[in-house]
Amino acid sequence: MKSKAQARFGDVGEVKTPRGFGYFQMTHETKDMGQLIRVLPGLYPARPSALCHLVGQRQLYYVFFPFTLALRSKLIEVVTNCPIPELARDFPIMRKEAGSDRSGEVRHWIIGHGLKLYTLEDMQAALICKTLTKEQKKISIAEIWGLPALIKNIARGWTPELDDELNAKARAEAEEARPSAEPTSPARTEHFLYFGKRSHANKAALQLELQGWETTVKPGADGESWLLLAREPTANSEIEDPQEKLERLAQQFNGEYDGRGTPI
Repeated sequence: MKSKAQARFGDVGEVKTPRGFGYFQMTHETKDMGQLIRVLPGLYPARPSALCHLVGQRQLYYVFFPFTLALRSKLIEVVTNCPIPELARDFPIMRKEAGSDRSGEVRHWIIGHGLKLYTLEDMQAALICKTLTKEQKKISIAEIWGLPALIKNIARGWTPELDDELNAKARAEAEEARPSAEPTSPARTEHFLYFGKRSHANKAALQLELQGWETTVKPGADGESWLLLAREPTANSEIEDPQEKLERLAQQFNGEYDGRGTPI
């Protein structure tokens, strides 16, 4: 693995999934969302010999990913650096969900510049759609993924246009796998941490994901802070009280631990 502390534009990362090796290229740096990567097509039994040829192909989609942090933590490997193709040099148009119902169905989508979908002024200037066209479904979704989510979605062939279908399938499979004659397993405890910067929330989330926690980062209710929702692992064998651990983690990134709860 290359030893370097800072990623460069054009770096190509490699991850190993259960179905083969997947590749992605870092194209843009952001202040609060980490790095933007373009996920490249295909899964491979071994590293392709002509990676820059692969980089020249149209990407499957873009997503925000803490590329530099994952590289410093030796969670991903940079295998080469290739020129960013012309088709990927401009920051992409992306879509972001604007609320969902109890079943998880998105009520509206906001479509616009990938970094201008978060303030009221941004949303007023963006396109708001209740129903997406076939072409709009291909637009990348403005989300931040940690490494587990990136590996999972590369392995299962996720793309923006397949998002609804794959999520519905996953929910159906989970429901079928639940024993009907046995009580459901107890809901896992959720913890709430608040940070002044999204980048700090993302770094804290990545540390927890590496230990088996599920995390979600989203804007706080005050419109200024960032909420990290952390769900304990299915089998939490830690002797230490999770609250003490999370309080230290929050303090490490200038945040605040704000209690716990159990989902209904």
